[in-house]
Amino acid sequence: MEIPDDFKPVYHYKMRNGEVTSEKTLDPTLWDEEGVVYLRVHGKDVLYVGKSDGKLSSRIRWHIRNGIPKPRTEPGRRYLEWAKGREITNITILAYKPEPISLFGLQIGVHLGLEAALIREFKPRFNGKGRKTDSQEGD
Repeated sequence: MEIPDDFKPVYHYKMRNGEVTSEKTLDPTLWDEEGVVYLRVHGKDVLYVGKSDGKLSSRIRWHIRNGIPKPRTEPGRRYLEWAKGREITNITILAYKPEPISLFGLQIGVHLGLEAALIREFKPRFNGKGRKTDSQEGD
């Protein structure tokens, strides 16, 4: 599956040895939205699929400030290991805000279901236990 065109670049960062060296917001409006699904992309490789119940900016900043340098999960540790010793110049966050659906007079966000479907489809190496093979880790 190709990344859907509805996903827009919202944030870009560069890393050296697992530390963010520069960052830039590309879409300030989407950056501050809630109920967003996002993809962390390196080139055309989807590394991670996530969702943000609150502001996307808060979620991504948490990843940048805490999740990458001080990982508390196995996928976070694998991401840091992947990034160590490398200069990575093109990590982009692509984001999409799906419209909620209305059922029985209730507004229901669909971002959680979309996140799960995209994880099943893309099988990103840094979601959950990871689904890519070890040979793909060095890409």
